[in-house]
Formats: sequence, structure tokens, C-alpha cells
Amino acid sequence: MRGSFFFKRNEQVFQSDEIYLSEHRLLIIVKGSIEMSFDNQTHIFTEGDVILCKKNQLIRYLPIDNCTPSYNAISIYLNQDYLKAYLGKNKIVTDSCMIERRKFILFRKNSLLLSLIGSTMPYLDASLRISAKLKEIKLDEIVAMLLQTDSNLKNFLFDFDENGKINLEEFMLKNFMVNLPIEKFAVMTGRSIATFKRDFYKIFQCTPQKWLVQKRLETAYYLISVKRLRPSEIYLNIGFESLSHFSISFRKAFGRSPSKILKAIALGFLCDF
Repeated sequence: MRGSFFFKRNEQVFQSDEIYLSEHRLLIIVKGSIEMSFDNQTHIFTEGDVILCKKNQLIRYLPIDNCTPSYNAISIYLNQDYLKAYLGKNKIVTDSCMIERRKFILFRKNSLLLSLIGSTMPYLDASLRISAKLKEIKLDEIVAMLLQTDSNLKNFLFDFDENGKINLEEFMLKNFMVNLPIEKFAVMTGRSIATFKRDFYKIFQCTPQKWLVQKRLETAYYLISVKRLRPSEIYLNIGFESLSHFSISFRKAFGRSPSKILKAIALGFLCDF
């Protein structure tokens, strides 16, 4: 079962971040609070909360106290290989007629579940070299407890269907600032890479890579020229990985660097660039 699941202690979060979950994720808030957005709906979770996040979705998270970040958590990822094996060896029957639409399931201050998850702390210490078999046994206990806590959870956990085709134009206009490879955009819209590129060109008359850069730079120009935000404040949130790459791309697109535009605005030059 090697690679089918893993335990991870989250680093403290200093800035907002958006991630794509390719597998179910069990998030246990150990310390602090966090704000998470699922499908544009925001929720606040605090110490002692256990959140089971559904696979194949984008989530955005931001610490509540961004000045003195104290957020810390444990993540347990459950992939389909492990869950299929668990389903088979425990002879669980799911309800094929029930469609599970929840993006996450919250277990708030559940003492039994927290006690069991708390016993996984040694598994986060790489120096102990705990075997994969022991990790699997521990994970089996956690999944069994989850199923006991929520009788309908089996349809959430053991949903192995792939994403169906969704409206590509609507999805891309909503998520173009998310820094993901083209392959992930294809999966999230229910398409192969080839079909994604073909459908994308029919809609936007442009390649995905070129369109993404253009849309992100247009957004950056608005944020800098109208909202007067500094490049360092926006480049990550609009999908660029580095400030230098953003600055070079911006200057190439608009003929001036972001700093020169900000300086011109500060001096009262309200002309178009």
C-alpha cells in the first residue's frame, strides 16, 4: 500500500494560498484558526475541528490572524488505491443511487475522533521509521471511526467517479488566477488534455497558456493602476510563481514596469499606458 496515503504536518501559513486536491484530505486543526473557501463559500475552522475535504476541487485558505500566524494542522491524504482496497476488504456496499454533493464534512470537537487522530503524532516523526503496514493499520482505524461517526460517509469516501464535462468558459473565467498546470485544468473540467486544448481554442481562439498569461496580466494592470497595489502584493494571488517573472511579463505586455506605472500615478499622470 506504499504511496496510497501519507501523514503530513502543515507548515504555518503566512499568506493566502489556493490548492487543488486530487485526493480526499483529512485536515485536523491542531492550533489556531483558518478560513477556507469551498466553491466560493467561506468557512472558518478552529482548533479541534476535523475537516474531510472532497477530492477534485480547488480550495483557498487563509489564516485568521495573518500578523502573528499560529495556525498548525495535520493532513492525512487518502487516495483511491487505498480506499478501493479498504472497501473490498471490509465488504462495504455503497448506495449507487445517492449522489454525494458535499464539498467537505466537518467533525467539530469530536473527542473520540480527536483522540484517535492524536495517536498518529509519532507517525509524523520520520526518524522513527514506522512501517507502511503499521501506518495502514492506523489509517484503517481512522476511516472506521469516520464511518461510525457519519453513516452516509461511505458515499463520500468511496466515490470513484471521474469529473464529468463542465462548462469550460465559465470555469476558466472563474479560476484563471489559480496557478495550476494545464493538465490539472483539463482534469477539473472533465477532459483529456487534447480535448481540453481543442475545446479551449474553440471558445477563446487562443492557446490556454497564452490566454492565462494575458488574463492574469490584465488583472494585474487593473490592480496596479486602479487599486494601486504593489507587485509584491499581487503576483502570487494572480497566478505567477515569482516576482521577477511577473515583472518581466508585465513590462513586455504594457511597455512599462509596474513600478513606473505606480510612480506616474502618484505624480498625477492619469494617462493611458
